[in-house]
Amino acid sequence: MGRKTKIVIEYILDNVLEYHYPTLKDGRTMKAADALREEAPVGAWYKGRWPDDPMGDDIDKCVSWSDLLERMRCGGNFYDIIGVGDSVIRERCFEHLAELMIVPYEVICKI
Repeated sequence: MGRKTKIVIEYILDNVLEYHYPTLKDGRTMKAADALREEAPVGAWYKGRWPDDPMGDDIDKCVSWSDLLERMRCGGNFYDIIGVGDSVIRERCFEHLAELMIVPYEVICKI
């Protein structure tokens, strides 16, 4: 992950946390940025976690978690970003993104 991407992730984390959950902004930014950087791309993570779900094969293999977060923040539609229109996949991905970001699931839903 380049410096620019890291700055963008920090900006997103700071603003999401500040706006929606000001009491949670407590130095989690770097930990979450590191988790986003080290995590496998969305498609690879999903197939590793749910190998029997055939829809996992359709998830865009190039989308990273930081890409997903940035594109959603800029108004992108989750389903268009990953290339699959399944609400179960969305829920699973949002839950994992919330874990990576160290925020409640509801924060990810508001992005």
